[in-house]
Amino acid sequence: MLKNVLPILSTTRDLARHGGQAFNILSKWHVDHATVNTDICGWSYTRFFDGGLQQESFANNNEDNNNNSNNGNNNSNENLNTSTSGGDDAPEWFKEHNIFSQVRRRRWVRLKCLANVREGCAAWLADRIRTLDVINTFRDEVEEAVYENQRYLPIVGYGGGANLLLTDPGAYCNYDQSFSQTEDPKENDKKIPEWEWKTSWKVKPNEDGNADGWMYAINFADYTDEFKGVTQPRAMLDYVRRRAWIRIRNYCGNVPDQNVVDTSSMLEKISSTLETEDATQFRYDGNDGNKVRNDGGKTKVSQRRGSVEDAVPFFWPRATSEDAVNTWRELDRQEVQKYYQVRGKNYMKDRKKVSSNGSLAVLAACEFFNVGDKVQLHALKRRKRNTYLKAARNRGDTSFYYVINVITPSPPHHTLMMYYRMPPVDKMPKHFQQMWKNFLTKDDEFRNQRWKIIPRIAEGPWVVKSAVGTKPALLGLKVDQKYYITDNYCEVDIDVASSQVATMLTGLIIASIQQLTIDLAFTLEGRVEDELQEEIIGTIRLKKVDLRATKRCNDFEGMEDEKN
Repeated sequence: MLKNVLPILSTTRDLARHGGQAFNILSKWHVDHATVNTDICGWSYTRFFDGGLQQESFANNNEDNNNNSNNGNNNSNENLNTSTSGGDDAPEWFKEHNIFSQVRRRRWVRLKCLANVREGCAAWLADRIRTLDVINTFRDEVEEAVYENQRYLPIVGYGGGANLLLTDPGAYCNYDQSFSQTEDPKENDKKIPEWEWKTSWKVKPNEDGNADGWMYAINFADYTDEFKGVTQPRAMLDYVRRRAWIRIRNYCGNVPDQNVVDTSSMLEKISSTLETEDATQFRYDGNDGNKVRNDGGKTKVSQRRGSVEDAVPFFWPRATSEDAVNTWRELDRQEVQKYYQVRGKNYMKDRKKVSSNGSLAVLAACEFFNVGDKVQLHALKRRKRNTYLKAARNRGDTSFYYVINVITPSPPHHTLMMYYRMPPVDKMPKHFQQMWKNFLTKDDEFRNQRWKIIPRIAEGPWVVKSAVGTKPALLGLKVDQKYYITDNYCEVDIDVASSQVATMLTGLIIASIQQLTIDLAFTLEGRVEDELQEEIIGTIRLKKVDLRATKRCNDFEGMEDEKN
């Protein structure tokens, strides 16, 4: 097993060369327990490898770790995997075996640093070893779980199998629904090397102590770390439920030396420090502390000022390609003209719509997060940490921002903030200038009568396309819509949960959101000739969004009072 394979740091000056750089080797090869999710023996688990890679099935109890060495392009760690995977479709690895696991891998690493800073690294590293807490606590008793899923249908009631939609997970899945299947996996038991079962399968009681264990939600996508469901179904709202089947296993193999593991466990914290920016292009000049180029030139390199995005904790990156998923982008002018028809100049007479002129505003950024059990409004004013708007202002951006904030109806209430940078009023089309001024200065009743959204499902199941449609909607007449307007921004908050119809439609979308490409356009409805033709203010395309990837935002002012 792993006995004596996690050595303390080397005190020798062994050198290795990689990419033309000289490195000092600081440790021998050892199993990495710190920078990857692993079990007690350093293994990570998943269901399958991608791309026809070499596989090791733990069912065969193959403990041969003599693979070919794979030198990493990493300034602080070299690594070789017992099995490797690559490509954009690489599977997600888990630190514990679960019932869907079919293959496993573990990583071997060694620590190294650039030779010309070896002494400083070694001294700093020794101090870190003395002060860091152990990151990875070995688990010799593990609770393994599988989740049973059911959906409610009228007349039929709750059931799995035929009751489940094509967009639902299977009748049985793991915790985050990344693996699922129709057949009951509990029927196919398998032995795990060095482990023995302590208990048989049993239902885990829910939070109210009910033995049946069911937890209810609107859709399966609603189950997250923050929202595990409710113990009793909410009438006309909850249509799915799930419960956990659990059993416990104990480790019966050799336990690694915990004192040696302490050295390996701090790799995660130190690797980011040793991997300095552009380490293969720059070296550190010990005489004056300036960064200089590796070609021997003495040209100073100025320190790069952080981007606006670096200061925004919930910044959501835009798509870098058409195939990128869980991303967003704005539609270009040709797409806006192709997909969106708006009221023409003579609409009040001939009722004809025409192709739009493109977007007035630029979609500068998006933030995406969740807020837990209660809807949180007026994010731009109430959030304590940097919003994108605050970060932009700190860097001298004085533009007027039009911020649309969409909040999903069920906990943990995912929140999408879209930041549209508006042109100066005198640069807007003349017929739109007064409309925009009226929108900012008149009351909410006027705004609700004019604020309009145009949805479009560009890619997804037919049932969702049919339900959503492409008809413009005065959303403020259907849901609670709040407006917060200052001299330099306008925030529109859309609380979907305030409408039962909107909640049900949103639930249908969320159930299949990882299969959907959603286009949205925002405009103000023109009702007299002087306000026409309508102008598209901004657009967004959401590509196969993964709600599970959002982080919790708990820095709204007043959140502490709500908890008390």
